[in-house]
Amino acid sequence: MCNKLKVVGFALLAISGCAFGDREVDLMPMPGRVEMLEYDKRGPVEVSMPVFEDARTGDKSVVGRARCLLGIPTAKVVDKKPVATWIWASLVGRLAEKVVRLKDGSDIVLSGRILETDCDSYLLYWSRITVEVTIRRKGQVVFREALTTTHRPIGWTGSSDEYQEVLQQNLRDWLDEHAPRIVEIS
Repeated sequence: MCNKLKVVGFALLAISGCAFGDREVDLMPMPGRVEMLEYDKRGPVEVSMPVFEDARTGDKSVVGRARCLLGIPTAKVVDKKPVATWIWASLVGRLAEKVVRLKDGSDIVLSGRILETDCDSYLLYWSRITVEVTIRRKGQVVFREALTTTHRPIGWTGSSDEYQEVLQQNLRDWLDEHAPRIVEIS
């Protein structure tokens, strides 16, 4: 009887494992990388780049959810800082490696709308980032597309640090995939 109670108690604890409060992440901008220099031989291009708009619906601090072993969402993953600023500052850092020079009032305007920043877990952690990027040259739209990257899952360990890690890795993947294309179009 005592063993059955222990098993039931452990099962209840495991099932509600992620139900012990929201997970907080501290998303930091990604640093720039010198490899971007090879994508533009023209030298620095002057670009106006206002802070991106967060066009996600709902609570803007929520970047994902935690689930219990039954797969039921039980807690939110939240960031204390604006997600749009995190993605914008990371792209600025990536492009500012002597490839683009930020200048208000430039003929080239690169703007963005955050459509999705999400992470989830159910035995694996995964993340998706979608940003609609618009590039205008002398007021004419030359590029507008929703650029998405889904990060490959990482294993579940029960720690809240993995939410931050999978989001950071996904942004790194997004920058690696889309920043060279943005430079070519600019």
